[in-house]
Amino acid sequence: MDDVLELCKSTMEKFDAIDIGDVRIAHEYVAIDFEVHGISFTLYTLCSNVTPTMPFVTATNADNSLPHFLLRELVVGDKKIRSICLYENEHYISHLFSIEEKIEFIISQLLSLLNLSASEIEAEYQKEFLYYWNNKVESKSSYSVYLDNTCSYSLLELYRINDERVERFAIVHPNIRINQQVKKDWQAVSNKTAIFIEIKQTKGIIPPSRNSGWDVKTILDIIDNKQIQQIEYDAYKFLTNISYNHKSVVFVFKINNLIFGCELHFKNKGVAKLMDKIKLNTAKLEYLYTTRVDFQYLNQQIGNDTSLLALKVAIVGIGSLGSYVATEIVKSGIKKLTLIDEDSIDVENIMRHRSTINDAGLSKSFSLAYDLHKYHPEVNVTYLKERLRPENIDDYLKEDVDVVVFTGLGSDSLIGLNRTLHRLKFSKPILYSWLEGDGQSGHVVGIDYSKSGCFQCLFTDEHGKKVPNKLNQSSDTDKKIIRNGCGGVRVAYGNIILLQTTALILDGLNHILSADFDANFANRVAKNTFQSSTTSFYEGTCDCCNDSSQMP
Repeated sequence: MDDVLELCKSTMEKFDAIDIGDVRIAHEYVAIDFEVHGISFTLYTLCSNVTPTMPFVTATNADNSLPHFLLRELVVGDKKIRSICLYENEHYISHLFSIEEKIEFIISQLLSLLNLSASEIEAEYQKEFLYYWNNKVESKSSYSVYLDNTCSYSLLELYRINDERVERFAIVHPNIRINQQVKKDWQAVSNKTAIFIEIKQTKGIIPPSRNSGWDVKTILDIIDNKQIQQIEYDAYKFLTNISYNHKSVVFVFKINNLIFGCELHFKNKGVAKLMDKIKLNTAKLEYLYTTRVDFQYLNQQIGNDTSLLALKVAIVGIGSLGSYVATEIVKSGIKKLTLIDEDSIDVENIMRHRSTINDAGLSKSFSLAYDLHKYHPEVNVTYLKERLRPENIDDYLKEDVDVVVFTGLGSDSLIGLNRTLHRLKFSKPILYSWLEGDGQSGHVVGIDYSKSGCFQCLFTDEHGKKVPNKLNQSSDTDKKIIRNGCGGVRVAYGNIILLQTTALILDGLNHILSADFDANFANRVAKNTFQSSTTSFYEGTCDCCNDSSQMP
């Protein structure tokens, strides 16, 4: 450990900007006190190599407020210390750094932080706005916020969510449609109003810090600032035209794609212009814990294509494959579905269906719609316990459907539906999908009837003769018997091929909706396409698994 101590000290001595003080070993850590710009710090470096970690730095007796100085204060002896966040954990693999490299990196990060300009400090504060804001929240209540990105100001709908565990509210933009299954547990709040305002000019706006907070003047500086227009003029005019008679008002602000909320409490109800009431009648400001949860925002966070949000997909066949596809389509960013299936759930099929054993006997379309509505309040599903036939296509595949996905229907049914859709010159793209009878392969065929080819082409040879499905590769004894593995509960296949085929369908959906869709296509996935390697990656130098190697 003494060697590590000397190594840490000599590494830190390379930095002229720091003054090194006491150096010691505390438990398994080397601790080095130092000063920068008159502020006292301590760097801790783990001596053991069992758990490789980055060093960390604490500020000693630091009352100053700087970005990334964590707010929580610890008392050690007669000293108050605060940890400093100097990097994002997921961006660095500490195991790949030597001790010297770790220390050089951490000290360089600290010096960069301490030498930020005023505008850079403001920008760093704004990046961590919610960390500081939420630290000021005292209420146990939480607010889920559903916004529409198309506007920068609006009145919002405010609901109390029935929850025995904690007081919860939903704040909803009027353009957002909440499904009725969720909304039945929400109660409209009538004694206050919520207002959304986007802050366009962020200069000068920093979150509340350890030693200072926000008050009504801070709010007025944002919404009624004549020198710096921090909100749009139309938003300002919107606020000045509101007459208000409640005893409090909730504001939801957006800054750099982050949202935060507060409630202004007035001394009395009284009818007055909202701006005047804020200026003359505000008793206190209450910080609120808000979380943005609208469907578009959540999809943006994981990189989904948000252009899909406005589309409606009809899924015909809600068996095992259909239940997987419907669930993953929602998670891919589509919130409007129509589910069509006449069957009920068989208990024998539960292990490869999205429904549970408690749903046995229920309609497949109803059960899945019920579950999908709980995925997110903006998911809206129409379900039909019906069988799609050529004669009722016009009734069930409405014009507002953008894509139709067939999953797990028999070949004869699909051929009949295909002939009708082709005759009707159905204008929306179709995905035909199925599993082969042995449960080892899945297929997806994308069809636009304005392009060459249709589903029946799969059963037609070059001479126009009817043949078994040309894409299927399983070897049935009688080729005229098309065993549809997706529809039969007795065919022994598990969920691996369902997951693979679902991924193939999602890929086909993205392709059929893209500008690159210039020709009909057929794709296949096989369960036996997994490839595994044994020791082809082995180098013989690992300091963990290779006994002949010694740790440096």
